[in-house]
Amino acid sequence: AGRLSDAKKRSKEIAEDENSTPESLFSAASASFRVLESQGSEPDRAEYSEIIRIVKKGVERQHGAPEIKKRAALSVNARVILGLCYEHLEDTPNAKRAFQQALALSPNNEVALISLGIHNYDKNTKEAIKYFEKAIKRNATTVWPYLYVAHYALINRNYSKAASHCLMGLSLPKKPVS
Repeated sequence: AGRLSDAKKRSKEIAEDENSTPESLFSAASASFRVLESQGSEPDRAEYSEIIRIVKKGVERQHGAPEIKKRAALSVNARVILGLCYEHLEDTPNAKRAFQQALALSPNNEVALISLGIHNYDKNTKEAIKYFEKAIKRNATTVWPYLYVAHYALINRNYSKAASHCLMGLSLPKKPVS
């Protein structure tokens, strides 16, 4: 609880500071989200709403800012976090919009592709598979797109594709759990 309260306090300070840059706002939202997600219990909806408020403030400050390309990665990450927060709040249209915005900023971003794929998997599976396959084509470094494509292949009785994607996912380098 200490890490969460410290993160919330620092994020609030950054959000209330009129001189905070989009980068500092996005970083504060990202840190708050990571801490929130690492807590064992189900977070309060208000905590996700606060992260959304911080990201939106960063987006507002980013409009018209020079050298926006240099901030693309952080901006993409902020949109993905925004989408994830909306998903926790069960706001599907805004979640999808946030993931699409992330992808519009960086069409080959692995996290944005996978996030939009996962978001769409139950609602529009064929569209989701296109995002996963694009991530795989770009040598995705996380197992998720391989497993979703394998699952889709399995339920469509394409057993060789299911097996090959399982093997590709399993052959990824192991990453330590942080």
